[in-house]
Amino acid sequence: MYTYALVSTYGEIIDICVGTAAAQEMNMNNQVEDLQIKPIMLYSEYEKQPSDYKGTVEGIRYLLYMGIDGKSTYGPVALLHSWGSWSDKLCN
Repeated sequence: MYTYALVSTYGEIIDICVGTAAAQEMNMNNQVEDLQIKPIMLYSEYEKQPSDYKGTVEGIRYLLYMGIDGKSTYGPVALLHSWGSWSDKLCN
């Protein structure tokens, strides 16, 4: 099960939640155009993902994951150095 983050266009994490149902609710409650729902994980967890599931697009790290609509999605991922500092800047 993925953890999802509500991320501003400036890279600031507004909120986090676990699971697609919680992410769908978070998305419905925050209908603002400059906010995105992204999976969030530790940089070390991202590095352990199979190479077929991850990549870089225009310098931004991407991951194949289950989106909040339940479909496979290849999109940007929010990476952290440690869970204790999720309010800090992302690693992207």
